[in-house]
Amino acid sequence: MGQVPHSATYPLTSTTDLPHNAGVDLSCSVGLHLRADEAHDAAALIAAELASGSPDAHLGAGLLYFAVAEFALSAQHLETAFLNYKAAGRRRRAALAASHLTRVHFDGTGKQSVAAGWLSRARRLLADDPDCAEAGWVALALIGCSYANIDELQQHAHLALAVAQRLGDADLECKALGDSGLALVSRGAIDEGLARLDEAMVMASSGECDNVWVVGQVYCDLVTACSRTGDLHRLEDWLATAQVGERAPAGAGPPNLLLNHCQIEYGTLLCEAGRWNEGELALRFAVDASVHFVQRAQSRAALAGLRIDQGRLPEAAGLLNGLEQRAEAQLSLVRLHHARGDDDLAAAVARQALRMLPGDRLRTAPIHALLVDVELSRGNVKGAREAERALAEYAGQTSSRTVAALAEWAAGRLWLADPHTGGDQPPHGAVAHFESALRELRGDERSLLAADIQLDLARALADVNRPQAIAEARRALATYGRVGAHRMHAAQALLHELGDAAAAVPAAPDAVRTLTGREREILNLLAQGLSNPQIAERLVISPKTAEHHVGAILRKLQLSSRSEAAVYAATLAMNS
Repeated sequence: MGQVPHSATYPLTSTTDLPHNAGVDLSCSVGLHLRADEAHDAAALIAAELASGSPDAHLGAGLLYFAVAEFALSAQHLETAFLNYKAAGRRRRAALAASHLTRVHFDGTGKQSVAAGWLSRARRLLADDPDCAEAGWVALALIGCSYANIDELQQHAHLALAVAQRLGDADLECKALGDSGLALVSRGAIDEGLARLDEAMVMASSGECDNVWVVGQVYCDLVTACSRTGDLHRLEDWLATAQVGERAPAGAGPPNLLLNHCQIEYGTLLCEAGRWNEGELALRFAVDASVHFVQRAQSRAALAGLRIDQGRLPEAAGLLNGLEQRAEAQLSLVRLHHARGDDDLAAAVARQALRMLPGDRLRTAPIHALLVDVELSRGNVKGAREAERALAEYAGQTSSRTVAALAEWAAGRLWLADPHTGGDQPPHGAVAHFESALRELRGDERSLLAADIQLDLARALADVNRPQAIAEARRALATYGRVGAHRMHAAQALLHELGDAAAAVPAAPDAVRTLTGREREILNLLAQGLSNPQIAERLVISPKTAEHHVGAILRKLQLSSRSEAAVYAATLAMNS
C-alpha cells in the first residue's frame, strides 16, 4: 500500500520547522507518546516522517486519525505500518500495529469479525515472544470498558501488568492497572478494584504517565467503574476535579472521546437517580456526538432504557434497532420485550445476555433480577427460582450493596408469587426481604430502584398493614411522579385499590389538558368501565371512531391499557 493522502480534517502537513519537543515519541512501546498539549507538534513531526516512508510515522498517523474518528484513514495508515514492519522482519511492531487495528474496527467501525481477525494475527506474531512490551499491548488491545468478557479482561490485564513491571514501562503499567481495576470492580471486588484505579489515576495525575493515549483510557475505566457501582457522587467528584477539557488539545484527541463516554455513563447514573432532565440531556448529547460505534451503541441503549421508563416503547425500539447482538444493549432489549408483554422473547434475550457477559457480576445482576419477573410472568417458577439463586450467589461473592438489594428484592417477589416459598403467610417473608433490600440502598443514587422496591413492599403489606402499605405506595408515587415515570400509573392503581383518595392524585395531572373535549368525555366513560362498542353507542359514533379516541387518550396520557385509563380517570374524579 502506498502513502495515504492526508485528510483536511487533521493537519498532517509538512513543515520545515520541526518541533523540538522530546515528548513526542514515535518509538515508544504503544507507538506514540503524546502529551495533551503536543497534538500540533505530533502532526507536524509525523507529516515530515511520512515523506520518508517510515512505518513508525504511519503507526503514529493511524493513532491520530483514530482520535479524530477518521477510521478509514486510520486503518490505511496502520495497515501500511503493519505490512512495512512485516517486510522488515519487525514482528513485534507488526503485532502492535495489528493490535491498534483491532481497536479501530471493534470500537470505531463496529466490525467485530475484522477486529477479531487482526487480534488473532497480533497474537500469532507474538506466540513465541510473550515477554515483550508489545505482548502487553496486544493483551489489552481494546479499551477496558469495551470488553464484554470480564474474565478475559482480568486475565489479560494481569499478564500486561506483569510485563509492564518487569520492563519498567509506565504507559503499559498505567493502562494495565486501570483495566485490571475495572475488571475487579465488574466482578464485584469493588474495594480492590477501586484501589487499582486510584493507583492508575495517581500515575496519570502526577505525570508519571503523561501519555494522553493512556490517560484517556484510564479515565474511561474510572468513569465506567463509577457507573457500574452506581457511585454518582464519586463520578461527579472526578468530573469536577479532572478538568478533562483542559487536557484536550483543540480539535481532537482521546480526551474528546472521554467526554462522550463520560456523557453516557453520567447520563445513565443521573437517570437511575431520578434526575431525568439532566440525564436525558447528557444521553441525547452522546447519541448525537458519538462517532465511535461502541459509543453510539452505548448511548442509544442507555437512552432506550430511559424511553422504556417513560413508556415510550416505539422510540426505545427504534433506538435499539440493529443492536440485537451488542452486549451494551442487552438489558434494554430484555426490558423492552418484557414491557411489550413478549416474555418468551425477553427470557431468551436475557439468557443470551448472560452468556455474552461472563464474569461481569455487576452488569448481569440486573438481568438476573429482571429474569425473575419475566419467568414469573411466564408461569415458570423454576426459572424464576434459578435466577433468584444466581443473584443470591452474586450477593455473597461481591461487596456491591446494589447487587445485595437486587437479590433481596428478587427473593421477596418470588416469595409473594410462589406459595411453596412463602408457606402459610407469604406476605410476611416478602416484607422482610423488601425491607432488607431498601436498607442496602444508600442515598439517592438508585432512587428509581428504591421506588420499585417500595411499590412491591406496599403490595406485600396491602392485606396485613394497610396504613404502612399506603405510606410505601405514596413514597413510590412521589419518586415516579417527580420524573414522570410510566410506573406511576401502577402506584396510582394500587393506592386506588387501597382506597387512598388523598394520595391517588395523578402524578401528571396537566396531561389531561392535552385531551380534546370528546376525549375527556370518553375518558369519563372509561372510568365507568364501558367497552368501545358501549362508548360508541352512548356517544352515537362508530366503534372504530371510539377505538381511535381511546388510542389517542392512552398515547397522550402515556398509559398502556384502558384499565390504567380507568384508574386515572377515577383518581381525577375523586380529587375534583
